[in-house]
Amino acid sequence: MEGRKLALVIGNSEYGDAQLSRLVTPDSDVNGLAEVLRSSEVGSFDEVTALVNQPGAVVRRAISEFFAGRGRDDLLVLYFSGHGICDDRGQLFLAVKDTEPNLLRGTAIPAGFITEEMDNSRSKRQVLILDCCHSGAFSRGMKGAPGSSVGTAAAFQGTGFGRVVLTATDSTQYAWEGDQVIGQAENSVFTRHLIEGLSSGKADLDSDGQITLDELYDYVYEQVISATPRQTPSKWSYGQQGDIVIAHNPHPVVRAAALPPDLQQTIEDPRPWVREGAVRELARLLQTSSPGLALAAREALARLAEDDSRRVASSAAESLGEAPMTGEAAPAGQQAVPSTAEAPEAEQPKAEILPETASEAAAAPGVEPETALPAAVNAYPAGAVQKTGRQLLDGTIAFLAKAFQGSRQKKILMIAAGWALGGLVAGLIAWNTQSITVGFLVGGAISGMAIGLALSQEKRSFGIILILLISGFAITWVLDGVFSDALSASFAESFPGINYTLLGWDATVELGKALGRLLGSFLAGGVGGLASALALRQEDPALPIKALTKLVISLALIWAVPVAGFTLIANLTGMASSPSILVVLIFVMALVGWLMGRVVISR
Repeated sequence: MEGRKLALVIGNSEYGDAQLSRLVTPDSDVNGLAEVLRSSEVGSFDEVTALVNQPGAVVRRAISEFFAGRGRDDLLVLYFSGHGICDDRGQLFLAVKDTEPNLLRGTAIPAGFITEEMDNSRSKRQVLILDCCHSGAFSRGMKGAPGSSVGTAAAFQGTGFGRVVLTATDSTQYAWEGDQVIGQAENSVFTRHLIEGLSSGKADLDSDGQITLDELYDYVYEQVISATPRQTPSKWSYGQQGDIVIAHNPHPVVRAAALPPDLQQTIEDPRPWVREGAVRELARLLQTSSPGLALAAREALARLAEDDSRRVASSAAESLGEAPMTGEAAPAGQQAVPSTAEAPEAEQPKAEILPETASEAAAAPGVEPETALPAAVNAYPAGAVQKTGRQLLDGTIAFLAKAFQGSRQKKILMIAAGWALGGLVAGLIAWNTQSITVGFLVGGAISGMAIGLALSQEKRSFGIILILLISGFAITWVLDGVFSDALSASFAESFPGINYTLLGWDATVELGKALGRLLGSFLAGGVGGLASALALRQEDPALPIKALTKLVISLALIWAVPVAGFTLIANLTGMASSPSILVVLIFVMALVGWLMGRVVISR
């Protein structure tokens, strides 16, 4: 689920301290940057807050509020323009209106404060932009040569994940010796080119209609070093995954992007039904947020609309009819540039037109009705059945993955439904084949897949997460019976009989069995908990070990208590031999899945 886009833009050009007011202040247009980020044609940010010449208390509170209560997928952009000051210990501070050079820790904004706020935020897409003229220590007698690094990389690294820091410069432009200023700084052009690159669309270096953070930095870097040789912008990334789209190009020239190789192969497949499947995927790409990819899809559909298969051509034409024509693909003010690939001048006749379906094969001359299906299958190249099966499997997984995505509540409910299905399948297999192990192996695999489909966000780690969870919970379901039976028998023997019965049961023996089953289920549940922790670590390597350990214990308990209780009650009441046990099993597994879903998705 795509998060919100929020920005806090801070600028300071007025200082109450006489020493600070003697320094040249960068010409930063805070309001201009805020306006560009708010623009629906450029930044489209949901919320932009601008603070100009505010005291330290106001700025500190605004920074804390900005990073607090954010979602994992929210894009947070913090911009600061003003003076950066290093104290005599080399620590970096950002000066605000009421900053006093001799009381930096009490009147300025420490870099460490910003880093801690970023570390504590749940957002994994954080951008810090600093347009500062830096100075060395103000302490009397301290000497610092202009040009030395202020240590931005170390100051803002923290322990966070998914963080990018851009700076106008990482070098000191001033140094102090007593009350004398050493060095000279030029007015910064960093923010000016930042605004220009966004508002003009010049930062869209690959002309795909979107401006990524990397593209914006590359554009600004070239402009700044050309205009100001003594100022060199810098960029640091900490655990960044994928591109961060910062804005849209308001004046894009869209070029058709390259279609995914698998889709291109499907378009060129000789079998009509395969090409018809490509039409559906191309129709979906028409609605994508990437103008270049949408244009490529539209051009491919235009070629398929002239396909020799009536069904493929009709489906492609219908998809084009529901979307703007190729020449009208670009929004107002946007020019569409066709791709270099051109359709062939004349369609070459095929040596043989293959039947599209078994019914068409039956209608073909010389084919008897009873041999229609074999004829239709054998008409295609070797390996067609296997490839089609693989495509069906891929499509099924893609459909399930989409079904399990959405709001947090939807994911939890889908996990519960998946676990209920796992309980149903496990019960049916065990009841009809008398093989409890096979039933629980299949049921556990289904329950693990349910969590994996809801959990995985990154295509890169999708397969790994599914494998971990499917195998982990399949093992959990099977080991539960092994561990529970072994430990319940051991505990029952260790409890001395005292001839005390409760409702006809030997209470001490049954207590021993219950404790054994609870411990066995806890150990088995730990396997599923460990698999879940490893899967979460794949999705977010920054998760601390302590949090993952708590997750393993929580999931083991969630598994152990309901499952051990279910097994104990089923054995004591004789329900294990009754068909009603299947209904109870489905209910128990749905409950376990719902509880696990709440823990895993909320992590």
